[in-house]
Amino acid sequence: MGDEVGLMLAGRAVFQKGITVFFVEHGDRLFGIWHPPGFVLTIGALGRVLGVNEVSGRLPGITCFLVSLILIYLICGEIFKKSKNAGSAGLWACLIYAMNPLAQRGSLLIDMDGTILNTAALFFIWLISRAQYPRLAAKQILILGFSLFMVMFIKLSAPLLIVGTFLAYLLFRKAGEKAKQLIQISCCAVILFLSAWFVYCWANARDPGDILFVPLSVLSRFYTGAASPGGWDIFARNAWSVLIWASPSFIILSVVSLIAFFKQGSGGNEPLPARQLALYGIAAGVIYLFVGGVTHSFPKYHAAVMPVLSIFIGWFLSEKLRFKKEEMPVLFICASGLMLYNIFVVGDPLYGINYRLKEALILNSGLMARQVLFKEAARFLLIIAVLPMAYLFLSARSKRPFLLVLFLTMVSSNLALSFVQAKAGYNTVYCYGAKGVRETAAFVRANTDAAEPIIAPAEIKWLANDNLLSYVLNKDLKGRDMFIRAMKEHKISCLVYGVTGNSLSQYRNIFNQGSVREFLENGFTSSQIGSYTVWLRKQGRYYVE
Repeated sequence: MGDEVGLMLAGRAVFQKGITVFFVEHGDRLFGIWHPPGFVLTIGALGRVLGVNEVSGRLPGITCFLVSLILIYLICGEIFKKSKNAGSAGLWACLIYAMNPLAQRGSLLIDMDGTILNTAALFFIWLISRAQYPRLAAKQILILGFSLFMVMFIKLSAPLLIVGTFLAYLLFRKAGEKAKQLIQISCCAVILFLSAWFVYCWANARDPGDILFVPLSVLSRFYTGAASPGGWDIFARNAWSVLIWASPSFIILSVVSLIAFFKQGSGGNEPLPARQLALYGIAAGVIYLFVGGVTHSFPKYHAAVMPVLSIFIGWFLSEKLRFKKEEMPVLFICASGLMLYNIFVVGDPLYGINYRLKEALILNSGLMARQVLFKEAARFLLIIAVLPMAYLFLSARSKRPFLLVLFLTMVSSNLALSFVQAKAGYNTVYCYGAKGVRETAAFVRANTDAAEPIIAPAEIKWLANDNLLSYVLNKDLKGRDMFIRAMKEHKISCLVYGVTGNSLSQYRNIFNQGSVREFLENGFTSSQIGSYTVWLRKQGRYYVE
């Protein structure tokens, strides 16, 4: 569950103030305000009615996913309204977005990026696409400013990127009046944001200056990452993750579509936000490869880019792709073959790198790690190899095989990955590959006192334990001596660790250490449940010194 647990705890703290006080007193002064509190307040409001749980936590994402489809269609109708295919562009864009596994899984997260942030950003883009600025009245500026404020109150990076790219384009085009009114809209949003933020801090006894922590740290990480060799290594891994989640054909179609869009005319008479929107998609896609990237094995930040890329792919397909009746049987056979190929030959291309490789590194097995890397490299070649194979199949049967190949391979790979993930017996978003989460939590709850603290990954604590101290104790997982001292000091009766729930350094510096193993074996009994190892204190004994 990764970050989901922290956000659900913060949502519960909206109406149980003692939770925030506890975490702040234990050194987490940013508890609940890692970002502006829009999402946390949403979870809290729903929690009052439905309780803070997975159902209420995932409900906003599912709802926002459906609303986003409507907004994508409406945006296409505005920015491509001079095209005779604006309606079909919107339908294509909605279809592409709805099929994308990254968009689907992102909407199921208890997090802001693929859920309410996407919808709020799309709503602002739709409103500004309809605005006739630089002839905006004060009322329109206020409406647009309020819409941008809603995005800011969820997360600061998205509005900074949207306004930044829009403004840069207008200044480049020397559209001074338009830039001036965009600045006015932004100033209105900033005033509303600061007012709401100070009221929130006053009502919850928080420090207003803490909100600057995240954007400043993001800028620092972006500068450091872009300037260091290690940053480029992270960039490459993030790029691989996005490539697999979205599918190579989706990325190729995005590039082809954007190139075709920018090559059409001078753009002087285009609907207002089209090129700015394209620049925003490009800028966000690249920046998030350096900053944020992959969180708990899922590229959640790129969920914000998927609607934009889907819009331009939809436009491109509406302009270039036409199906002939006599081609349909061939296309159906090709699509079906590609689907079966991806399901039964390719399988899940994310499981090996996200789970098996880490498992090999934990076991310190160089041979196993090399085998995983070799297998996943071969799997990636299988993904790529289907492009020329499909091209050869269609080249003799269609006059536009290249575009059809990209479209069919994108659709088949996306649907196949969604099918494989739906049938998988392991986590397929955060903590990818983890097995036995609920079984482990049930075992822990049945064999421990939920009121006593435990040391465990966040998802196990949330499902099996009621003591807030359990969430604080993970700070002691930095070395074997600190860990053993914490176990004794807090009289821990249950320890849980797992491949996806703990870091590689925690395994190397703590759980795989001989002295720690001896300490645990003397006073605890172990059980292996799925991906998790559970240590329970032996009956009638405590720690052996």
